[in-house]
Amino acid sequence: MGINNQQRRRMKKAKRQERHRAAPGGHGAPGARQPNWSVGDLDLVIDLAIEVAAHASGPTRSSQLDMLVGGDARIRARVVSRLQSWLAEFHRALLEGGWQTEELARVVRRRAGAASAEVVRAMVAGAPARLDPDAASWPETVAAAVGALGVMGRLPRLPDLARVRRGAPPGVDERLLARVRGLLAKAESSGFPEEAEACLAKAQALMARHSLDRMVVESRVGGPGVLDGRRLWLDDPYLQAKAILAGVVASANRCRAVVSAELGFVTLVGRPGDLDATELLFTTLLVHATDRMTAVAKEAGSGARARRASFRRSFLVAYANRIGSRLQEAADAALAEADREHGPSLLPVLARQHEEVEAAVDELFPELVHRAIPVSDHGGWVSGSAAADLADLVVQPQLGDLLTL
Repeated sequence: MGINNQQRRRMKKAKRQERHRAAPGGHGAPGARQPNWSVGDLDLVIDLAIEVAAHASGPTRSSQLDMLVGGDARIRARVVSRLQSWLAEFHRALLEGGWQTEELARVVRRRAGAASAEVVRAMVAGAPARLDPDAASWPETVAAAVGALGVMGRLPRLPDLARVRRGAPPGVDERLLARVRGLLAKAESSGFPEEAEACLAKAQALMARHSLDRMVVESRVGGPGVLDGRRLWLDDPYLQAKAILAGVVASANRCRAVVSAELGFVTLVGRPGDLDATELLFTTLLVHATDRMTAVAKEAGSGARARRASFRRSFLVAYANRIGSRLQEAADAALAEADREHGPSLLPVLARQHEEVEAAVDELFPELVHRAIPVSDHGGWVSGSAAADLADLVVQPQLGDLLTL
């Protein structure tokens, strides 16, 4: 991001000056509280300690943290200043590199803990991190700030989603969203698998038909279609299996999903309304899949294979595979109805949208690699398929019926 080389040069200079201070006649260390210690010299040594602590572990990290939290009020004040400067510099560089503050906080929390994530969140809207050298929690606060820097300094640039955004996003149809949310809430709360699956299918068909109608209307205006991109954050465990579910839901809604497993999110590309549909359905389906997987493990009892990681991973992959087919059938039913109404004007619009989405994904991810997730537990696969296939999701509701849901 252009920040590491600058910091490395600064650290090399600090190391040279530190070696000079350690030699006979030198100034000593900050903890010695030398009265002739200049602000510039002190800052360089503090920068060196921050750099080492952020990238080290074990005794080396502990010794550098001890140096940062020790010393008199003057030294602690300079530690506050340098930590705030580092945090602000890393934060600015990452924002320029496609990150958002809340996204940074998510990654920092996963890799360095909740306290480090709070340091990042404190920088929202330019607010400095809350570093109080007089507080009893001063050592923990310094450790949290250094932990945040250790994560932030290793993060890559993200694809700039603004590069694929174009067209004025359509206004949100609140009536439609209310109906869809009602169906999803009913699916989530239902104690009957068949009813839950039917509600999910109805929600998919409703959103698909609404999107198709809107595409035809917008195509008459001419010019490139509306397009957007967003990131959908996932949580461990079984992140990659959950990403497969996100991918099949996106596909049923004419979007593309690209997983960045090491960072913990899926990038979605498509029309804004289709992206909304994908997020809504994925969230509900993930809850449904997790509930079913937990129920299977509970029924199996303690120590059963249904509680093993391989079983659960296979369960989620199989669930995604089957539910993807069911959602696609619901989307195809909506497409068939829309095609009967709009005639030959619909297929060219769909073809153009597909090309635009594919081109946008190629632009964002020019080195995209396709990987498969191995499935090693046959029982988990069968159980996951059954959970997604408890009811027939082939529903072909008429548009008038959908609008009255």
